[in-house]
Amino acid sequence: MRNYVSRLHLVLVVILALLTVGLALVGWSLRPASGGYSPVPIGMELSLTASPHARTLLESVTPSGEDGAMLTIVATSGDLPDVVTEGPWTLLVTDLGSGVPCAPSYGTVDQKRVRIERPHFQRHFTSRIGASVSHVARITGNGPFFIRLCWPSKGPAALNGAYLSSRIPPLYVDMPKEPVVTRQIHLGSFDTADFTIDSLPQPTNASPNAWQWTAPAKLASPQALAFAAVNSSETQHETYKAFLSGIFFGIAGGALVSLIAELVAPFRSRQERRSSEPGS
Repeated sequence: MRNYVSRLHLVLVVILALLTVGLALVGWSLRPASGGYSPVPIGMELSLTASPHARTLLESVTPSGEDGAMLTIVATSGDLPDVVTEGPWTLLVTDLGSGVPCAPSYGTVDQKRVRIERPHFQRHFTSRIGASVSHVARITGNGPFFIRLCWPSKGPAALNGAYLSSRIPPLYVDMPKEPVVTRQIHLGSFDTADFTIDSLPQPTNASPNAWQWTAPAKLASPQALAFAAVNSSETQHETYKAFLSGIFFGIAGGALVSLIAELVAPFRSRQERRSSEPGS
């Protein structure tokens, strides 16, 4: 072992090892996110069984972080802009998964800043419909109708690199008067102009950072809204990152080959000396 180490060019071995590891790490960090749409939950449903009087409902989904999502539901009266309608409300959520209520201390309802009370949250009770069994979460509160649910992962929206996938769950509403429901996908800091929509139906309205679909709430059977879009700007950026990543991996591979050759060289020189000895 000592003879083997003495025949190595230690400085060269260290340099090649550092180059191999360093360049491989840089290439790994530059690799683009895996292409394609991430799956989102398909069994989630919302049932608003009690709420203050509302003329309009906004159901908004926002991707957050690498794999998280937020869903916000806001009810507005639409009659008296200076008065925020308050009262008890109950929301049932089927197959909530890892989601939890996460409403801020203050929110905007009817264009007014209002204090949001912490709701009461009962995570799961069993609901049996025929032969199927579902887990249902009951969320109750009192005051302005502002609900926000957050998922650290596996929520109703996912942004995988350039690919945005979402499923806005169906919202069943039990109100004396039929409100207008606006369903929305909010992009946060992203711009809708950078995305190419790859699903139907098309939005009825678009703003710089959100798409919206508007329809009456009391339908015979509310439907989930599946959505998919590709960020063309991010696609170009990921292509460039993939090119750079390939270059760094290629150089790291060359350094690895040189490192292996340097580690094998003492064995090869030893065999050459043996073969040159008389009688070998």
